[in-house]
Amino acid sequence: MTKPLIGINASFAYNNKYVRVTRTYCQAVLQAGGAPVIIPPIAGNDPDLYIKKLNGIVFTGGADINPSVYGERPLEIKDKHGIAKIIIDEKFNSDMALMKSALRNKIPLLAICYGAQLLNVALKGRLFQDIEHQVKTTVKHLWARHQVYVCDTGLLHKITGKQMIKVYSSHHQAIKTPGAGLIINARAADTVIEGVELPRKIHPFCLGVQWHPEMTIKEPDHLKLFKALISACN
Repeated sequence: MTKPLIGINASFAYNNKYVRVTRTYCQAVLQAGGAPVIIPPIAGNDPDLYIKKLNGIVFTGGADINPSVYGERPLEIKDKHGIAKIIIDEKFNSDMALMKSALRNKIPLLAICYGAQLLNVALKGRLFQDIEHQVKTTVKHLWARHQVYVCDTGLLHKITGKQMIKVYSSHHQAIKTPGAGLIINARAADTVIEGVELPRKIHPFCLGVQWHPEMTIKEPDHLKLFKALISACN
């Protein structure tokens, strides 16, 4: 049986001279039964050229989206983590063009971390620029394991069959206002949104998660997300 082609959006590296994708994304797609296809962050000029040749797409983690895109000014925060870095325009524009094409052409998509935030902004949603400064929380979201509580209905619950799963996350931003049509399907104990999806009547398979399932694919709950994507492609 032919494996579905699954696009994975790449990032720039080493002063933007190289293009790279973290290996774990490719391994997750392969293990789930798909064939990974790396998309360079210069695809924005003709996103349909890529999207229409793919069976599905994974939007990977990345840097911060410029708040001006969703109508806010950047918070004046001294970054104690050393991670608050605005994504460069060329990559953001490429990723946004791919996302809008994937939504328009209704190809199955799994959006991870920055990818989930990109999905939200593409649908006119807004973000928390920094959880620690904007949310009262004792949950550690940055480079940490924590629990996520899954809503009883929706795609994520159907995939996992659970009301609670343990995840590994690495983010200091999160969805504040869901974009048009997006349904919240998971939250952390501090109420931070951890998952969103589009109803099937709008899109056949559109799932965004704030954590990094590709880093924990040895755990069935997380590999299931990639298997569900592959199944939707078939």
